[in-house]
Amino acid sequence: MFTLNNNFFQKRNLKDELLINICYVLMSVLFILRTIPYFSQAGDQTWFASQAIKYNYNYLQFGIDRYFNWSSRLLIESATMFFSVHQTLFVVFIFLLLVVFWKALANIFLSDNSFAMKMSTPILFMILFTGNFYSGAGVIPNMVNYFLPICSLILAWNFINKDIKIYRIASFLFIIFTCMQEQFAIFSFAMFLYFTVEHFMTRKKINICYFSALLISVLGLLSVIFSPRNSSRKIAETMTHYPTFNSISTLNKLYDGFMETSRVLFLDNTELNFIFLLLIVILVVSIIKKEYLTILMISGILYCTLFHHLGIDTPLNTIQKIVDENPNLVLFSKNYQLALYPVTLYFLFLLIIGFSIFRIFTNFKTGIFVLFIVVTGYLSRLAISFSPTIYVSGIRTFEPLIFASFIAILFMINELSVFFKLSNLERGKK
Repeated sequence: MFTLNNNFFQKRNLKDELLINICYVLMSVLFILRTIPYFSQAGDQTWFASQAIKYNYNYLQFGIDRYFNWSSRLLIESATMFFSVHQTLFVVFIFLLLVVFWKALANIFLSDNSFAMKMSTPILFMILFTGNFYSGAGVIPNMVNYFLPICSLILAWNFINKDIKIYRIASFLFIIFTCMQEQFAIFSFAMFLYFTVEHFMTRKKINICYFSALLISVLGLLSVIFSPRNSSRKIAETMTHYPTFNSISTLNKLYDGFMETSRVLFLDNTELNFIFLLLIVILVVSIIKKEYLTILMISGILYCTLFHHLGIDTPLNTIQKIVDENPNLVLFSKNYQLALYPVTLYFLFLLIIGFSIFRIFTNFKTGIFVLFIVVTGYLSRLAISFSPTIYVSGIRTFEPLIFASFIAILFMINELSVFFKLSNLERGKK
C-alpha cells in the first residue's frame, strides 16, 4: 500500500514538473512576443551593428577598446555588439535563457513550494518588468546591459553551492559577467558580503565560494572606479545632459538621487508598477498573519500613492507643489526648509516599507536578509546620483531595485506557504 502511494506521488510530481516546464516555455514565448514591437525602436543597436563592420566583427577587441575609451562593461559591450548583428540569434538565446531563468528562480526561492506558486513565478516577473522596460536605448542594448546581468546573478546564486566543480566554475564566470555592470557589481558585492559574513558567524569558518565571489565583485567595483574611460565619458555626458553637475556638492548629488528615485516610486510612477505590487503583497501577507500595525502603515502609503494618481488630495500633493514651484531645490542650501518636507515624507515611506518587510517574517534571519536585499537594490539605484545621466537614463536604472523587490515578493510567497502549512498542522493536532 505504501509503495503504491509513493509511486502515485512520484508520477504526480513528474506530471507537475512537465506542466511547469510547459508553462515556462509558453511564458518565455509570451515575453518574446511582447518584446517584438519594441524592436522597431532601433536605439543604440543600429550603432553597435555599424561598429561591428568597422571592427571586422572582432567583438572582443571592440569591448576592450570601449573599456579604455568609453565604457567599463567590457564583455557586456562585446555581447551587445554581437547580438546587434545577430538579432535572430538574440531572440532564440533570450527564449532559452528565460526558461533556464524561471527554473533557477524556482529552485532558489520556491523549491519546497506548491505547484501554483512555481507556475506564477514568470507571471510575476512579467508584471514587475513592464513591456516598455527594455525600450529606450533599444531592446538589445537594454536587455544585454540589464536583463543578462540579472540572469547571470541568479544562475551564479543557483550554482555556487553545488558540489560539482563545473557548476562552481560556471558560477564564477556568471559573477564576472554580472559585475561588469556597475549597479549589479554593487548588488553582487553586498549580497556575497552578506553570505560570507553570515556563513562565518554561523559556522565559524569562511566559505571559499562566497569569499571568491566577494573578491570578484570587489574587482568589478574597482574596474568601474578606475576605468580609463571615467574622466572622458563624464566630461562628455556632463556637457550633454547636466552642465551644472560638477558644481554640485556630493551631498546634494545624493539628495538629487534620493529625490529622483523617490519621485518615481511614489509621486510619478506611471511606468513602474512594482512598488504597488510590493505594497499590496506586504498588505495581503500582513492581513493573513494579523500584523495590525503593518496593515495600518502600508495602507497609509497605498492611500497616499493611489489617491494622488486619482487627483485626490494627499500629503504627496504638497510634495508635487513644492517640486513644481522649486525645480532647482536642494537640501543643503539656504532654502533647506522647503526641502525638508519631501525628504522627511519620502524617508518615512521607505522606513515603513523596510520595517514592514522585516516584520512579516517569522524567522528573524530571513527578515534581515530580505530587508538587506531590498536596501541593497535601493542603494544600487541611488548610485546613479553620481552620474550626470541621472535624469535621462530612464526606468532601466531601477532594475536592481525592481529585482530586489521581486526577490522580496518571492520570499513573502514562501512565508505564506510556511504559515499555511503550520496552521494546517496546528488544526490537525486539535
